[in-house]
Amino acid sequence: MMHSSSTYIASKVRLILSGVLEIKGNECLKRLLYLLDYGSSANNFGSANIPKTVVELVCLICYSGLPEYQKNVTRGDGIRTLVTSIRRCLSNGVCTSRRSFALHFYHNVFYERTCCWMTAEEWEGKDALLFYSLWGLAELVQHSSDTDHSHIKSNLIKTVQEVLDNVSAPGPRWLAANILSYFGVYGFPNKHDKGFGRALEDKEHTDLQLLFANGESVSVHKIILAVQCPSLLPPEQFPRSAKTTDNFLVKDVPRKCCPMLQKEVRFSARVDQQALLKLLDYVYFGYVEAGEDLARKLKTLAKSCNMQPLYLMLCRKIPQWGTPIPSSDFTDALGPLGFQFACVFLCLSLLSDTLIALCQYNLLSL
Repeated sequence: MMHSSSTYIASKVRLILSGVLEIKGNECLKRLLYLLDYGSSANNFGSANIPKTVVELVCLICYSGLPEYQKNVTRGDGIRTLVTSIRRCLSNGVCTSRRSFALHFYHNVFYERTCCWMTAEEWEGKDALLFYSLWGLAELVQHSSDTDHSHIKSNLIKTVQEVLDNVSAPGPRWLAANILSYFGVYGFPNKHDKGFGRALEDKEHTDLQLLFANGESVSVHKIILAVQCPSLLPPEQFPRSAKTTDNFLVKDVPRKCCPMLQKEVRFSARVDQQALLKLLDYVYFGYVEAGEDLARKLKTLAKSCNMQPLYLMLCRKIPQWGTPIPSSDFTDALGPLGFQFACVFLCLSLLSDTLIALCQYNLLSL
């Protein structure tokens, strides 16, 4: 409830909890940090202690939400303890689900669904300890300074990166991405998935040039922009006589669904070239690295282009429960409304100018 989207509920809960902790709050916090450090050690990390550790993590998350305790939490070696806990989760293979400690869900799945509209394991993942360790770390990093985690910065980043490489559940991945945003990395870098990075390096089969005011340009693929960032493509119509394979005219297709025929898109001098190039890095690679000044410009551009996931990470906001991971879905682009994009996709796959021309001619002559 402390992290409710309702400001009224969140503020009321913080006020009540602050009153409860007024007398022995710092004493309880020291004890809590000791128990978490003890529980994350190699000799005590096991399935028998995990439910208890999860409850302690929830308590730490509550502490980190109270301004009067935030400095004590970050200075009490809590970040190092949570990084150790996450590493244990990744290497141990022992998973404890929410139901093992949330007993009111154990016998009635209906209440779990009405409470959260989808099962917790679908978003939080099957390892509750990993999820709450990441949540706690995200809260602590948010309220800490560089000096609070400078001694473990490299280990912290490496550990969080391993989460993105090896965990598929949306919740842990979002929390890991949120943590990385405080270190200048925005998105979901993954050593197993390089996104469309190789396509960006392939200049021969691009079909659109983005021209900047200074005369410089970058070559891109319409189909990838249409799926990842359609705002960069201006609306344009095909010949009114052209038909799709479902026998309805292209002029009947909504303008925002129409692919582009033009080979160039020109930007005015008001468009920051460096920020736009970073935006393309995110579109193709799934993440982008940027310093604070460039991140501010990129945030403005991401908002203008309606790229909500990137904008959320640039704002460094912990996502709301249930927020999905952004995906590259080509269904619309290759379906009836995007039949011309299928030619572009075929172009990238077959790498044959003859087949491309033949494909486009046949579709437009239907």
